[in-house]
Amino acid sequence: MGVIFLSLLQVVALAVPADTLGGAVVAPPDTAADAPRVVRQFPAVEVRALLHDARSSQTVREIPAAALRAYPVDGLADLVALQPGVVAQGEELHVRGGRAGETRVILDGVTLNEPLRHRPMELPLLALRSVELVSGAPESRHAGALAGVLELHTVDPGKRLSGEGRWQSDGGLDTRFDRVSARVSAPLRLLGLGVVAAGDALLDDTALPVLRSAGRDRNAGLSFGWRAENRMLGYLKLAPIEGPRRYAAQVLASRTVRRPYDPAWSLDGWSGFDGLGLPVFSPTPLPGYVRYRAADHKAITDERRLATLLSASGTRGSRRGTVTLGWLRTRSA
Repeated sequence: MGVIFLSLLQVVALAVPADTLGGAVVAPPDTAADAPRVVRQFPAVEVRALLHDARSSQTVREIPAAALRAYPVDGLADLVALQPGVVAQGEELHVRGGRAGETRVILDGVTLNEPLRHRPMELPLLALRSVELVSGAPESRHAGALAGVLELHTVDPGKRLSGEGRWQSDGGLDTRFDRVSARVSAPLRLLGLGVVAAGDALLDDTALPVLRSAGRDRNAGLSFGWRAENRMLGYLKLAPIEGPRRYAAQVLASRTVRRPYDPAWSLDGWSGFDGLGLPVFSPTPLPGYVRYRAADHKAITDERRLATLLSASGTRGSRRGTVTLGWLRTRSA
């Protein structure tokens, strides 16, 4: 036991610095005087954001024109779905957990939601200058919007002739997908006015392209006729080039034709009865059989919408007034 105690004393003595054995404590050398050595210096990154209103309870997220042109989306709903708090199911938007019809789409103060099912009217993406998503607790000017508001801002006419076009296709595959978008802006030599016209057409056969209907015509090597999903959008705006906010006239039109496919309705041949009187179908003609060709698609739905807007605004001193008249019509067949 005595040997072990002596060994511990020796270990402790070795661990104590030699300068402290005599009672004197030596301070470590001062390293503050050494200048730091810069290995690499990165440029400063500045992050800027414009607050809509620091005292407002609503949240405004702007989607600029660059995002409207850059993202490969089929419609505005797909682009708004990328914002936080927004979920897209099919063609319906759910903002902050609200129902599909609780999000209002507004253009110059006029609601584009149809009154029956509250489905909003679509515009060509090339006709939009920017989009603002207002969520949270909207202000009083957004009365009736329970979940959120989409404020649309369209392109104004310019002083020179300009245009933009876009074409997407599947390259001739069996799916037969084509989308064409275009916009033209030109000045008019009449009262300083300008005009903006935009259009968007989407034609798609979706799934099961090989068993599609034969009800299409081919002329000059091209195929004409309705596909499974057809959507056409049109937009026209007439406004002064200098000060387009003073007054403007806008016309919106859309047409959606859906021709869903059902493989159970694709019988094309001859029908008859066997010896027991039961119906029999044959793809080739047989004696006593009758020609039978069933419909290869379900009921076709054709929805057409038309809207017109007339707006005028003026300022007098610190006061500003705006008057907007809108008319919306929806027809389904």
